[in-house]
Amino acid sequence: MKSLYTLLALTGLAQAKRPNILFILTDDQDLHMESVDHMQYLKSDVVAKGTTYNQHYCTVALCCPSRATLWTGKAVHNHNVTNVSPPHGGYPKVADVGINDDYLFLWMQDAGYNTYYSGKLWNFHGVSNYDRPYARGFNASDFLLDPYTYRYWDMKMSHNGEKPALSHKDPWFLTVAPIAPHSNWVFDQKNNKTYLSTPQSAYRHEHLFHDYKIPRGKSFNSLIEGAAGWPGKLDALNESIILYNDHYQRQRLRALQSVDEMLHELVLKLEAAGEIDNTYIFYSTDNGYHISQHRMHPGKECGYDTDIHIPMFLRGPGIKEGGEINVVTTHTDIASTIMKIAGVDKQTDGELMPLSESGQKNGRIEHAAIEYWGHGVPEGHYGFSSDEEDSIRSIGRFQDI
Repeated sequence: MKSLYTLLALTGLAQAKRPNILFILTDDQDLHMESVDHMQYLKSDVVAKGTTYNQHYCTVALCCPSRATLWTGKAVHNHNVTNVSPPHGGYPKVADVGINDDYLFLWMQDAGYNTYYSGKLWNFHGVSNYDRPYARGFNASDFLLDPYTYRYWDMKMSHNGEKPALSHKDPWFLTVAPIAPHSNWVFDQKNNKTYLSTPQSAYRHEHLFHDYKIPRGKSFNSLIEGAAGWPGKLDALNESIILYNDHYQRQRLRALQSVDEMLHELVLKLEAAGEIDNTYIFYSTDNGYHISQHRMHPGKECGYDTDIHIPMFLRGPGIKEGGEINVVTTHTDIASTIMKIAGVDKQTDGELMPLSESGQKNGRIEHAAIEYWGHGVPEGHYGFSSDEEDSIRSIGRFQDI
């Protein structure tokens, strides 16, 4: 691994400008229900042209804590953003613990990069607090804002315009963070409640994947024998729920098609600008997702493979086409790795990710610390809603969920 970083310093970084970095971050994308297999452009433009990290993990299966780890390189117990909402999480907590003043985007600006962001940055980053304080570290930004972040058709955004990244002589770091395939927030004003429903897709994708079913593997609708707490007490899903869950995952796959098309358009723009060979493209997600595995309704937050073992692909200068990395890597490693690509050594809680197959042999620690605080929240029609009676009914006799 060290030899490739050295090579980058001597060759790739000695070009007219240092390499650009594009990070595409989806929301709640699974690895174990074939989501990647249904994204043709991701497979052709990034997976085939780059390297797959087969054992990549998030260290907490929840949006805001996982993103705090991504952008700081800190373990969750060190950055202390442990939930998606105040007082223990969300943008107010992010600002309160000082992340807004000391994280990857500011480090990249200090390293001479122009930084841009489009999409979801933090939970509870909303229309009422986006300027208290303003998110720091960006030359230009288009942030999705709560309470509209997860509403596919009528979101609200905060815009700060600047010149296009490709018009600058300086290298750039662009993060694109769509909400797909996250569940769709429904605000039911008639019944005065909110709940998470199936993701929405573009009309042009509604006809896709009608024959898809969630893989019926060993964990499908099977109890985890000996599991602690509520995962060891769940009743089997009936046929109606199983059919609904298959539909739920179909909608997630359909929602991801727009992400796939967006990725392809970005690659085409980089090719047209002559920048593709000087750009690293990271593709990952904040956390994974389960549907029907271990009798669970749609959701995340658990320490099982479905929720923490996630997609991670990298294309760029010196990265092997069709390569595979099989050592354990985590989201804790990403910030320092991006900084190293930018030519800066940055000490974090993580390690540098190997950029070559030979770099796997450098004695990396073969474990990941998985953490979680809070409740497990089932989503969808049979899951949680803000109506207390419905919540208790859907959870059944296991209110400790």
